Parts: sequence; C-alpha cells; structure tokens
Amino acid sequence: MRQRISIASIAMAIAAGLATVAIADVGDADSFGRPVNFLGMAQTAGASISSDCTGYPAGTCATIANPAASTTITFTGGEAVITLPARAANSLLCFTVTSLGGISLSNFTTLKQVASADISATWRIESTALADPALINTGTGLPFNGAVVGGMTIDSESRTLGPGDFVNVNPVHSRSCISGHLSRRGLMASGLTAAQARAVFNGPITVRFGSSASATFAFATSKYGVRIYGD
Repeated sequence: MRQRISIASIAMAIAAGLATVAIADVGDADSFGRPVNFLGMAQTAGASISSDCTGYPAGTCATIANPAASTTITFTGGEAVITLPARAANSLLCFTVTSLGGISLSNFTTLKQVASADISATWRIESTALADPALINTGTGLPFNGAVVGGMTIDSESRTLGPGDFVNVNPVHSRSCISGHLSRRGLMASGLTAAQARAVFNGPITVRFGSSASATFAFATSKYGVRIYGD
C-alpha cells in the first residue's frame, strides 16, 4: 500500500535540512529558509515643526521659537500600536516604513544660512519576558524595563540657502531592515541567554510606533505608514 506524504511533512523535512546552515555561511541562520509572515500594519499621527501649531492634535506639533536654533519633537500616540500574539514570529521582526511626511528648508533672513532637518520613525517593542529588573541591556547598561527601544531616520536634509531661498523635500521612499528590528540573535548580543531570547518570541509582543523631527531654518513633518513582518 502506497504511503501518502503530506505537503506539511515535506515542508518540515526541508526546514529541518535548512536549519543546519552555519551563521558564517548565511549571516542569519535562525531565519534562513523560513517563510515571511506579514503581521500587521499601522500609520502614525505624525509629529510636526511649524511656525503655527493651531489646529494640530495635542502633542503632535512644536512651534519654532528661534529658526536659527534646533527645534525638536517626538510624539507617540495610541493610533499606531500593533499587538502580536505569542509565537507570531520565530526569531525575527522587521518593519517596512514608508514616509508620508516632508521637509521645507527656509531662509527668511538677509544672509546665507545652513538649513537642516531630520524626520525619523521611533518604536518601543514591549514584552513581559523583558520585565525582570535583573535583565540588563549590555548596550545601555540599564535594565530592559520590559521593552527594546529603537528607531530609524526616514530622511535627513542639510543645505546652504541664500537669502529668501525655500526648498521643499518630499521623500517617497520606503526603508526596511537588514538584521531585524527585533531578533533572537540581537537579544542575545544585548545580554540575554538563548532561552531568555526565545521567551520573548514565545510570548505576546506589543509594538508602539511614534514619530520624531528636528529642524533648523526649516519646517518638518514626520509621518509614515509601517508594516511588520517576521519569520
């Protein structure tokens, strides 16, 4: 009698074979050969730097007091929060960030000025497995306090402007990850044991996304859409 072999059995056998690859050969042996799983998407409310913040939701806008000095703002609200169930990913979480913001470099003086601005994405990746105060992040020297905090620059501009010059920049690109915005190997490099790093992925994870901007002789809005995927 012919034995029937399921597709799932074949996939498991292939995965078992792929799991034997070395880090030196592929760079990331934990996720090698595993399928990509899309895990959610969100859009931030944004953070802006403006000459007039009338009408902006509370906390999302900083008014320029002195254009020659750096104005900064960071805002994390409740609109861009993704809660993942336990074991949503095996060893890796990645974010793809697509900008919805912009930068306006402006010189309203009678002299040449260097105008600059940065817009960034920020995030806080929360896990109860990181709540133990005895767990120290070797990168910061401080307890994890239940989370890994990170971010990425979406766009950075710096130009010398003549009197009255005005330049608009609207980034339309997306940025993704290489080694993972959260990875089992990255957690181990930050001081966790293999078992502690696995516990993070074996439990629920909440990711809170925010926006950050800074500007000198400029206006800026950091706002973006984000998609999470893992292995």
